[in-house]
Amino acid sequence: MKDLFKKGFYKETWFMWVMLLFFAPFGIFLMYKYNQKLPKKAKMVISIVAVIFMIFIVTSNSENLDSKTNNNNNKVEEKESNKNDDNFFTVDKNQENTNSITADYGTETITKLRELGFTVQEATSIYNIFIKIGISKLSNVQLGAGTGIDNLQAFVGIANNDKKKKFYFTVEKRNMIYAGFLDETLFDIDKGGVLKSINDVHIPKTDIDLDTYSKLQVLSQNLVKQYLKYPSTAKFPIYDGWGVGRRDNNYQVSGKVTAKNGFGVASDMSFSVWLINNNGNFDVEAIVIDDVRVK
Repeated sequence: MKDLFKKGFYKETWFMWVMLLFFAPFGIFLMYKYNQKLPKKAKMVISIVAVIFMIFIVTSNSENLDSKTNNNNNKVEEKESNKNDDNFFTVDKNQENTNSITADYGTETITKLRELGFTVQEATSIYNIFIKIGISKLSNVQLGAGTGIDNLQAFVGIANNDKKKKFYFTVEKRNMIYAGFLDETLFDIDKGGVLKSINDVHIPKTDIDLDTYSKLQVLSQNLVKQYLKYPSTAKFPIYDGWGVGRRDNNYQVSGKVTAKNGFGVASDMSFSVWLINNNGNFDVEAIVIDDVRVK
């Protein structure tokens, strides 16, 4: 496979036709980038046919996917409803009557990108491009065609929680080279980078250096411990399961903790901490443990 990649097999005509059949956006990208033999009109016709075929396939499978997703969600809700949260953590009196969750500052998207194998810096760089083209959140990210993020790899996901917006992006050697929808390109490295945004959006600062990342991890651990029944039993992962997002001076840290309850039984819990940077000092805006707002 390495020999094939070195030879640029993805530039071959046969690979282009395979991608047009099974993953139209990637096939169209390859056709315009590497195939110079086909005339422009032929490329347009082929692109339209490939997109229509893919829409037909996606539409025919949507009902089954939605049905499976609803069943899984019902099972998760049933499991969570049987959990006695009071045995694990306490809730501020001011928060007893509300379970509201505050804004997501990219934590979910960055965490998912890290799970796909990207480093903190690479995931943040990709997310910065998403912000510039109007994608504040990308969920349900799945692998498309390709040979891995170290070579050439395509992905597909849902943009801004809108199931009608199937969003595609491609990376080459861990750097994003293309992003867009079936009917429009928002980012193309060969055409100058960002081409347009789906909305007129404020482009916030989203970069996080490693010192701040580490500082927020430690701070979040100490804050979460304050609301556990037995904080001395709390164990946090060192690397896995952490996500840190930023939007200007607003930060969100998500992670997992294992701690004992009142019966001496250890359990895994997820948490999120929202903070505001006030001249170098981080003020706590909210703390959520297992979908319950405790602060």
